[in-house]
Amino acid sequence: MKEIPGSEALQILSQNGPECMIASDTLGYLIKNKASIACYWDGTCIIFIDQSAETDHITVVPLKHTLDSKALVNILSQGKANSDVWIDTQKLSETFLVSLDLEGNGFLKYERTLEDLIYPNKEPIDCVFENVRLLDSEDIDLFAALSSESIVNRPPLGVLFDVFITKKQGFILGAFDGDHIVGYLSFFQMLPGVFDVDYIYVSPPKRGLRIGNALGNAYVKYAHDRNHIAYWSNAQNDASKLTALSCGFQVVRRAKKYIKG
Repeated sequence: MKEIPGSEALQILSQNGPECMIASDTLGYLIKNKASIACYWDGTCIIFIDQSAETDHITVVPLKHTLDSKALVNILSQGKANSDVWIDTQKLSETFLVSLDLEGNGFLKYERTLEDLIYPNKEPIDCVFENVRLLDSEDIDLFAALSSESIVNRPPLGVLFDVFITKKQGFILGAFDGDHIVGYLSFFQMLPGVFDVDYIYVSPPKRGLRIGNALGNAYVKYAHDRNHIAYWSNAQNDASKLTALSCGFQVVRRAKKYIKG
């Protein structure tokens, strides 16, 4: 594999469709913030490495059904210890995946797999969501009263509201039961013409009532009405994935995370 400039790697990724959206967004962010990166390309695969922290963050994006596994292992075996490696697997054939035994090389340990979903290019469900609407600055008290539940790796509701609504860095759809908010779906502009889900939450007593579906469908309609793609990255649990699937989303990316060292 040859080393190429980050701008060239970004151009290649941007030309390879929605399966590469997350990689494009990540690499674009690194370039914009002038991070220390190394990028490699051989016609079948893009590899880019964020070298700006104490550990390397390595992203592998195959663009064909197979790739040069020896070249991949050679790159992965170099660099800093205790790095993490993300490998997109959606384009790799099942036969090749079986042969790609990275753990067998002794320096990588599999940790988990995540999935991203996308709404296909079709009309959203034609229905009215009377109990779901975008929140505005006047909804802060209602939103904060939704829950005091502490969720790992999630900000308090007041902080989320401040960032997304007050500072206008995203959007929040709220599901209402009378005058109370009982669920929300937060999302943001990931790329030009692309929205991405940040998080979906429904109050425990209200789960199982298809509130999540109403939020997901409202999100699709909002994106569609603005000629945006509706993306649903990193479905963090089965409930999130099932909600997305029930709203018509389809899996577009699978990424396996390995730990090096």
